[in-house]
Amino acid sequence: MKRNKPSYINVILSVTLVLFILGLAGLAIFQAKYISDSIKENIEVQLELQKEPAQADMQKTIRKLESERYVKAARFVSKKDALIKFREEIGEDPTEFLDFNPLYASYIIHVKSAYANPDSMARVESDLMGYPEVKTVLYQKAVIDAIDTNLKKAAIVFAGVCILFLLIAITLIDSTIRLAMFSNRFLIRSMQLVGATRWFIIKPFVARGVFNGLISGILAGILLIAAVYFAEQKIEGLTLFQDLITFASLIGGLIIFGVLLSWFSTHRAVLKYLRLKLDDLY
Repeated sequence: MKRNKPSYINVILSVTLVLFILGLAGLAIFQAKYISDSIKENIEVQLELQKEPAQADMQKTIRKLESERYVKAARFVSKKDALIKFREEIGEDPTEFLDFNPLYASYIIHVKSAYANPDSMARVESDLMGYPEVKTVLYQKAVIDAIDTNLKKAAIVFAGVCILFLLIAITLIDSTIRLAMFSNRFLIRSMQLVGATRWFIIKPFVARGVFNGLISGILAGILLIAAVYFAEQKIEGLTLFQDLITFASLIGGLIIFGVLLSWFSTHRAVLKYLRLKLDDLY
């Protein structure tokens, strides 16, 4: 058994590196979703009002809007503020050739990312038009359509790449473990020849495989944390993970994946050598 310790070390290192790269892929997936959600939630929906409301009514409507299931945030823009923004963006003042301010007071809302798609926005628009003080609901339909279409295409391509990478990772880890078990094939046959039961033979190897997978997963998690910390320290303003719970779940997933795959590959490799004839072991 002592002769096989180096192979176990090689297995742990190899599986750790594969899990680490798999963790980077998972990190990229979560970051892509975060960026996608941020883009969608930055889209503004303008609710033009019949008339400028009183302060109390405005606060009441803001609270009601923020309680809607699809609203991320809401704010009020008065006619005066709308005029100031118009001057800044367009560079002209409509009151110079008009005797009044032609702009409307409005509520500006940001919808949650799950609702920022053409079908959901049609229902949101219909619901918002149910507010008696709302005159018109304005938002960039073409932009939402373009974002939704492009993100769906990107998601399909990204999902395909991730699935391919996952299959490669599984194949590499499985091959590494089976290669390590190859050096134990004569020990397995010797235990079988002296009358050991199948479970008695499999148990220590599977236990060792599970332990190796656990260590590999933990090391991969440590490497991932170190890589994220290093990247954030070196690149100013970079925040790779906003949600620590999701980050912890990713690391936990790596550990579980390493343990399960190590268990499966080790169990399968031992069974293979138990079924082979003696001449086939050479």
